[in-house]
Amino acid sequence: MSADRSTDFVVVGSGPGAAVTAATLRRHGKAVIRVGSAFTHPERPLGAGWCAEAPPTGFEVAAAPRRALLVRGSLLALPLSGADRVRLLPARALPKAGVALGRARVASAIAAFVGGGREERSYRDWVQHRFGAPIYEAVYAPYARARFGDPETLLCGIARVVHGEPPAAGSRAPAGLHDAHPDDIDSVVTGLGEGRVETEAGTIEGRIVVDLAPDEVVRLHGDARLALDAAGLHARHGLEVWVRGTLPEGVDEIHVAGNSTGGPPFFRAVQHAARPGEVALHLAVEPGSPPWTSEAPRLAQELVDAAAGLGLKGLDPAGAVVRWLPRHHAVWTTGHLTRLRTWTEALVDGGIEPVGRVGLVAPMSSAAIAAYAEDRLIHGASLRDCIRHHVEPAPRDSVARPRLADFVTR
Repeated sequence: MSADRSTDFVVVGSGPGAAVTAATLRRHGKAVIRVGSAFTHPERPLGAGWCAEAPPTGFEVAAAPRRALLVRGSLLALPLSGADRVRLLPARALPKAGVALGRARVASAIAAFVGGGREERSYRDWVQHRFGAPIYEAVYAPYARARFGDPETLLCGIARVVHGEPPAAGSRAPAGLHDAHPDDIDSVVTGLGEGRVETEAGTIEGRIVVDLAPDEVVRLHGDARLALDAAGLHARHGLEVWVRGTLPEGVDEIHVAGNSTGGPPFFRAVQHAARPGEVALHLAVEPGSPPWTSEAPRLAQELVDAAAGLGLKGLDPAGAVVRWLPRHHAVWTTGHLTRLRTWTEALVDGGIEPVGRVGLVAPMSSAAIAAYAEDRLIHGASLRDCIRHHVEPAPRDSVARPRLADFVTR
């Protein structure tokens, strides 16, 4: 049976990973058809990061946001001043935290001088080796708990990607990226195969690229053997709730940390770059949990109330817009990276290229997604090299000594 349409690439997905990947391929002159519902990409993409390097794909670059850290109701501008660092912890914890931080710095300096180092397996290891246990318990653990789940079970790769130095290539986020394109199809995908995508609007032939969760790929592909490789690749759902209001003057982005043992209800608040009267609250939830199934007005009201309790006043839930992002926040636990490599290799062997933070089950920024797509799909880099560079970056000396003042980079 002949295809209804053919193209260089067929990108399957309706989330930000598919939108960024399609835009990256088009920037390089490739014919692309994206299949999936329309996704309005915000000026500051969810999960994006900014740093000094220029992007590799020619995107217009977003200005670096003015960021702040919200700890126990105190808003601290990043990078932290000396006085602000003192405010991270209760006064009674300062002496112990100072001793722990000093020991961590001395141990890092000795390791850098004599070689070798300490084994790091978990998120907690990564943080405590750099800043000590008191800062981990007060700041990092609650943040990780809200975004990824129990920090005691997370691999150190989560900390390296989220808190460490970004890779040199493609680490600035694209700005003003819009995914509307006349070749895109708003249609339901009914099947995937090597070089073919079946949709309700017809069959499309081309190189297949997917930003879909593993279980969705298994359902569409129909190969039961893939289900074994997909098992155990856990990710939490993402919710982006837009409400009316503004963040405190001089702040574009707020990271919430250290407010309760159960973790804050949202981990980030972002001011809309083009419309100052709108703020997005980002939270991560387990599949099937009440926030995921809540109606938009109720969810928005709960988050606005929580924000007020944390010290963010003046947000209005009336007319709130909620975006549901299935399996948006990867949870890297023991064995995850091994299963991820097996899964991606199995897909590629079947003629399907996984991309994006959903397709690769990885906490990637929009800039990292663009750089991965360029390296893998345009330049033909090996799958192993792309995963190592953009998804699972190796430890580096500069990463071993991050600044507490920065807290989080992506």
